[in-house]
Amino acid sequence: MKSQTIPPQLEEQEVASATFCLDVRSEVMRRSIEGIGAYKTYGAGGFLGIPIAFVEFDKAHELFLSPAIVKPQNVVFELPVESHEEYSSKKGLNKTTKKILSDLKNNPYTPYIMVEAIGWIFGINLFGKTFLPQRTNKFFSRLKPSKPKTTYTLDKLSLEEIEFYVTKLHIKIIHSVMDEHSKKDYSEDEIEILRNHLIYNADLSIEVSDEILEKLKTTYQITTQDYEYQKSKLAMVGFTLEEKVHYLHNYLKMIGQVDSFPSFVTIIGHGSVSDNNPFESALDCGACAGNVSLPNTRTLCMIANTKEVRDVIKEKGINIPDNTVFIPGLHITSTDEIKFYDTDILNDEQSKEFKKVEEDFKQATALSRQERSLSLPFTKTDKAMSIKSMDWSETRPEWGLARNMGVFAGPREFTKHLSLNNRFFMHSYDWKIDNEEADILTAIFNGPLIIGEWINLEHYFSTVDNHVYGAGSKVYHNIVSKVGVFSGNYSDLKIGLPIQSVFLEGEAYHEPVRLISFVEAPLEIVGKAVENSIAKEFILNEWIRPIIIDREAKKVYAYEYGEFIVIKEL
Repeated sequence: MKSQTIPPQLEEQEVASATFCLDVRSEVMRRSIEGIGAYKTYGAGGFLGIPIAFVEFDKAHELFLSPAIVKPQNVVFELPVESHEEYSSKKGLNKTTKKILSDLKNNPYTPYIMVEAIGWIFGINLFGKTFLPQRTNKFFSRLKPSKPKTTYTLDKLSLEEIEFYVTKLHIKIIHSVMDEHSKKDYSEDEIEILRNHLIYNADLSIEVSDEILEKLKTTYQITTQDYEYQKSKLAMVGFTLEEKVHYLHNYLKMIGQVDSFPSFVTIIGHGSVSDNNPFESALDCGACAGNVSLPNTRTLCMIANTKEVRDVIKEKGINIPDNTVFIPGLHITSTDEIKFYDTDILNDEQSKEFKKVEEDFKQATALSRQERSLSLPFTKTDKAMSIKSMDWSETRPEWGLARNMGVFAGPREFTKHLSLNNRFFMHSYDWKIDNEEADILTAIFNGPLIIGEWINLEHYFSTVDNHVYGAGSKVYHNIVSKVGVFSGNYSDLKIGLPIQSVFLEGEAYHEPVRLISFVEAPLEIVGKAVENSIAKEFILNEWIRPIIIDREAKKVYAYEYGEFIVIKEL
């Protein structure tokens, strides 16, 4: 990398800051935003250093939004702010059609008669997606229920609340079992007696058959052990004040945003949108285990906007002004659209100011699309790019992380004048606020660098031998039990990426190179981080090739043959 003169700071007051995932697809967007106005951008691992088990509204299962090597210890539920009455279809949808579509998942007989009864609805969908994908997408979006305004459970439940919810769950189960398997009607008091017997081994003063008791214990797990287990699960909901402060403080220190906060601090997660794509998770956030990273973004922003968190973090040396607002956003990488969330917390004056930010980001979206369209086949217009995200026959909705080749960790001012063509993972880092043990850089090596390495290796092996280490052509894939794909109607489960993700017209689009990592820091700091991190083995075995730019010593180092050697004088 050539030595460059650091550009002068912008004289214009900073309008807002924007943190993106270090994902290579953020590079062109960050460049576009910085070119429009007084915006400062940062890069961080998409999970933002806050691993959560997320339960989406109207879902029962949890998603682990963190790197695969990290197990979340905090559960976050998405709950509606207002009543469920708002969770209904948009105006204009025929009531009969709504009822039919709703009943499909509730009536076990409907699958058998569905094709003859309302098969024409799904026929329109198949025909439309083939010939009119944009209009079809708009039509069927009207059939989907609109999600209400939601919030997250960020505070810990009290012991009384935990016991109340677990007790309520068990009583509901016992009621259902007794209604189904017993001829006698049991009162609330009798149900409570039965529960106390099962949970606390209290005397059973009512008559219940041994068969039902055994069923409650074994099939439905109404036991002391389950009671304690359910309580421990609910105890993971939310965060303590100490945890909130810890995660926010670590995040701000990690990216070096510790002072001079603008009025708006935007933190932007990312995800991809495509139709009929078994490999969509490969286009979402790798730091969130192949999921959309918006929940991490909303969670951290909600924490950062809490006064008691700011009061404590101020004692740790980071003073966030009262007029600074953290706003979460989502970057759709297949279309480069950016949508902001929770803007209703802004007052009227702030809303007017933020409108300018939104307009600038829309302009940056257009610039980013224009640049990306040059490399994406058959995509010369905004309309063509949007259609790719909703066309069920599209094998390449976006290039994703193809052509990734390196990582940069350091201050943004050293790279903002460069066009890196969406080839580098870019993580913000300021060694001057790190400690002597290089804890911040070690955390970057343990998380974002390792994730970048996994992604790099996935693309590397899928390119060098796609038929063995990749997945072959998407055209022949059949999904198997939602765990993988077959090639055709029978084969081994395919691994790696499909050929359309790394090849173009028979030639490799992705360049299979081992990950190059550029770090802006003194050699001593980097050495400690390498020694303390799990990335050490990757570096020793030369799967990660570090380049250290030590501006204090005015030297550039490379790691070769087991040691760091000077390759350039600055």
